[in-house]
Amino acid sequence: MTVINTNKWLEIAYHTPEKLFKKLSTYFPNSNPKEIKDLLIKHGMYYKPDSDGNTFLNTWKRKNIWKVIQKDEQLLKQQWHGKDVPIFILPSNTYDRNIREQYNGRAGLAFRDKLFLFISQDSELNEIRALFTHEFNHCCRLIHNPKKKKLHVTRFNCDGRFSRECGF
Repeated sequence: MTVINTNKWLEIAYHTPEKLFKKLSTYFPNSNPKEIKDLLIKHGMYYKPDSDGNTFLNTWKRKNIWKVIQKDEQLLKQQWHGKDVPIFILPSNTYDRNIREQYNGRAGLAFRDKLFLFISQDSELNEIRALFTHEFNHCCRLIHNPKKKKLHVTRFNCDGRFSRECGF
């Protein structure tokens, strides 16, 4: 299973995101928690907890987001000859007006060896699945074409169209 059980992480560390960045450092062997924090926040991860973090976590659990993404990952991995990459589902930065209004509260970040989905409490399951499919496609392309860019970032507009930023 490559969908990381971030719901357990969030139950413990939602109100102290620094603990999450420290936990993620094992997946970024050449980076320290501060660099990880800067990268993930720049691309849409939350950094300022809402007063009631349990509300969104309960919503996510009710939607069964981790299992849905796990099923989609198994299917797409087989179809696209993908590899096992850790998939992290974390809250998006709902205080960022651009992410909230232009991208309906969701963003993604794909590396050759890991994938991040940043979603809000209001993200619909079909939107989350579309974001995952898009990001997993980037992972597969990076695996099969290693000379391409190492990082892909996606933010979906409210109408379902996406804009992409690419960098290293």
